[in-house]
Amino acid sequence: MKLNRSPIERSTSRAWIPIAVLAGMLAVTAAVAFYVQQSAKVNDRVRFERSAQEISNAIDGQVGTCTALLRSAAGLFAASKSVEPDEFQRFVAHLDLPRHYPGVQGIGFSVRLQPNQKDQLVATMRRAGNSNFKIWPEGERSEYHAIVYLEPPDRRNRAALGYDMFTESPGDRRGQAGRLSDLRAGLSKRSSDR
Repeated sequence: MKLNRSPIERSTSRAWIPIAVLAGMLAVTAAVAFYVQQSAKVNDRVRFERSAQEISNAIDGQVGTCTALLRSAAGLFAASKSVEPDEFQRFVAHLDLPRHYPGVQGIGFSVRLQPNQKDQLVATMRRAGNSNFKIWPEGERSEYHAIVYLEPPDRRNRAALGYDMFTESPGDRRGQAGRLSDLRAGLSKRSSDR
């Protein structure tokens, strides 16, 4: 048995060590890269879900606010046989929309009319001080839903008085509701895909 090996023999017998170290380091690098990628995905998903929940909560809060305002206005009309324009104006002024309900442009009231009641409403509104009141857009319909009160009386709200809110066809409203539903479904799907 030969105890003394030549340097060439010794280096050949250890040639596998650098390859094993390289393979081991590549495996560790691949494992760390996979872990970092998975952690980033999880963090992105958590961040997305948190943002989506915050947006959903904000929307729910705004819908709740609008619902509360509508209920308060309904209470005003339920408590009185006839709400006069000055009463409605005081009611909305007392709400102090800009301070307590930022983002709410105004609160209004519309009346449902049959075609034969149109001229009577126009005359009544003009006698009450709205000299330019008209139901618009023009056209014959089976019924009208004209805005008669809209407070506060800024330029945009004054311009909307008389607008027939049912000039949009039911198909238009269904289309808008469908687009909103599609948007919600798309957001929900994106959230579940991550």
